[in-house]
Amino acid sequence: MKACGNTPPLNIKNKNAWIGNERLRYAKLFDIPMAEALPSGFPQNTVHAQRALVAVSLIRPRQLGDAIAALYEASFARSQDIHRLDDIKPILMQIFGGTVTRDIVDKATSDDVKKLLVANTDKALLDGSFGLPWLVATNAKGQKESYWGFDHIAQVADHLGLKRPQPGSASEGGWRAML
Repeated sequence: MKACGNTPPLNIKNKNAWIGNERLRYAKLFDIPMAEALPSGFPQNTVHAQRALVAVSLIRPRQLGDAIAALYEASFARSQDIHRLDDIKPILMQIFGGTVTRDIVDKATSDDVKKLLVANTDKALLDGSFGLPWLVATNAKGQKESYWGFDHIAQVADHLGLKRPQPGSASEGGWRAML
């Protein structure tokens, strides 16, 4: 946000209420766990969570999705703090156990992880990112496209060639019902 001079959406008059309603609508439509209220202190400083995820990507890359899902659920479904490593440890221990979690936490505080997070952020900015969620998708043909916002998830799925929902699903009639 800072790097591209973007204003946090929650600071824009009327947008904060709209985002809350939209967030709950999408959560219901896609059966995503979501607490009614935003997490305490939202938006939290997530630099330690981001560093922990970078460490996971280096130590246990195949379980990165599990770690992202666990941190998401802790923050947005159970309103737990995830802004300190002490908050993150018990969440990661459920996935990795004690020894690997200690390795992840140790790695998360290392200079190489800090530098890699900065490099990843710089790459996102070079790719055009101006906020979250920012998605970069490469399809089977090698075509790369970038998307901003959850409301573009249908376009991401189409770009990737994923099967559209069948009539009778939550998004009756396919992606069009979502847009």
